Amino acid sequence: MQLEGKRAFITGASGGIGSAIKEVFELNGVLVVAPERKDLDLADRESIDEYFSRADKDFDIVVNCAGINILSDFDKIDPVDMQKIFQTNFFSAVQLLQYIIPGMKERGYGRVVNIESLYALISRERRLSYAASKSAMSALTRTLAIEYGRHNVLVNAILPGYVMTDMTRKNLDQKDIDKICERIPLGRLAQPEEIAKLALFLCSAQNTYITGQLIIADGGFTIV
Repeated sequence: MQLEGKRAFITGASGGIGSAIKEVFELNGVLVVAPERKDLDLADRESIDEYFSRADKDFDIVVNCAGINILSDFDKIDPVDMQKIFQTNFFSAVQLLQYIIPGMKERGYGRVVNIESLYALISRERRLSYAASKSAMSALTRTLAIEYGRHNVLVNAILPGYVMTDMTRKNLDQKDIDKICERIPLGRLAQPEEIAKLALFLCSAQNTYITGQLIIADGGFTIV
């Protein structure tokens, strides 16, 4: 993949997809920085400013993988919870990219991958805040692709379908998972490693012309 020696900043690396991305990047020679929450709290704007006031900002790759999902009926949405979801899922990505992407522009090279969700395109009950935050990430992806394309900074998003992660197990019981699998042409949920391999390609030297895209990886779920 010609990634030896590239430097990547990854958020959400403690989660199922994020940890798989970190692992596959490191196996391909990428030098990964993936701060733990005690060092960088994405739910806190001041924490992000503090972190980058003392940390290196020179990275070739950024993968925004952090995300939270607090379920709520529409008429019971807590504005504090909605703000927390948007801060973690969207505003934190904007904030940290404002620190990192100028260096990419200056060096004439950069790869950004935003790990979104099918909920950027579809939704279901009790997921307004989460779906809206992921839709906002789609707008960020497209806009940055336009603004920085001439500087060889390629910005894409991966929209995973149902992936077998701790978040999935938290929000869905086995009966729900079995019903979903019946609707997926491939008959199963994705494994985190499958999403990680796609992120690896998008961030590699082999990707020279894909930018501004929302790439669905859902086993065919949305075409049925």
